[in-house]
Amino acid sequence: MTETLAAHVLDREWELFQRVHSTRPVRCQSAPDSFRTIRGSLFELWTGEMLAAYLEALEHAVAQGRNPLAEKYARMDGLIPPI
Repeated sequence: MTETLAAHVLDREWELFQRVHSTRPVRCQSAPDSFRTIRGSLFELWTGEMLAAYLEALEHAVAQGRNPLAEKYARMDGLIPPI
């Protein structure tokens, strides 16, 4: 179950990540296997409950018209203030 949830999270994150237009190039945007390996290694440490909650949060943000990954990079690029 945890592997399936992690795969769903990675699929959703990849979809959102592809829509990020950062001021600095992000190499892994053109390397889905690297993205999945790096992000997936993080999710290996998460419980099924954590993955489900994160996936729900991603879906909720998308339903509101937001892209949390774009927000992350906008913050990293100094385009939006810290909260």
